[in-house]
Amino acid sequence: MNTDFDFWEARFRKDGKVWGEDPSPSAAEAVRFFRDFGARNILVQGCSYGRHCLLFAKEGFEVTGFDVALSALHIARDWLFSRSVSAALVRADARWCPFAPGSFEGAYLFNVLHFFLREDRKRVLNELCRVLVPGAPIVLCVFSDSDPGYGRGLEVEPGTFDARSGRPAHFFSEASLLEQLSGFRIARFQKVEESESHGGKQHVHVLWTAWVLTPVDPASPVAVEFL
Repeated sequence: MNTDFDFWEARFRKDGKVWGEDPSPSAAEAVRFFRDFGARNILVQGCSYGRHCLLFAKEGFEVTGFDVALSALHIARDWLFSRSVSAALVRADARWCPFAPGSFEGAYLFNVLHFFLREDRKRVLNELCRVLVPGAPIVLCVFSDSDPGYGRGLEVEPGTFDARSGRPAHFFSEASLLEQLSGFRIARFQKVEESESHGGKQHVHVLWTAWVLTPVDPASPVAVEFL
């Protein structure tokens, strides 16, 4: 998810299903959002070991998940197979998606976008628009600047801190996220607290969750618009 792919390979090799097996509550909300807009084939960016791919596939969607960490994809493959669930799993970088334009009708990005630096975040969203059909629903979650991790480590860019030697993370203010989503139509936008467990240690992240639609005409993006 950032340029230091070794960080993610090592993490999943060491910790496996590091965030547990339960999907984020935002994924269940994404199911309803996708159905509201008739999306059937879903792209899961940064799918890691497949907990959200599993949910979407069980809900009847055609699912493609990708991640830079081959170790995570191996876990996902075996887990989905053990649950008799099918999803396409691809090793890829979100900045250069190996898919044709308009390949997907919806997308889900949970805690992915904030692991890129500023210019790469733009590339990720541009690629996402390219591989989605116009007007496609997207649900994305990112760290907010109210998260306890804000300010920890070396500040490598404004609002971006590297507390783990190779895994910088950006923490969005409301204004900076709206700027990042300029060109998308926004259906919902809210700050949420989400509990997470690492090795039995519970902590809370403060996230922004946004439900957005890709521009109807990707060549002429509209300004941020609340539906």
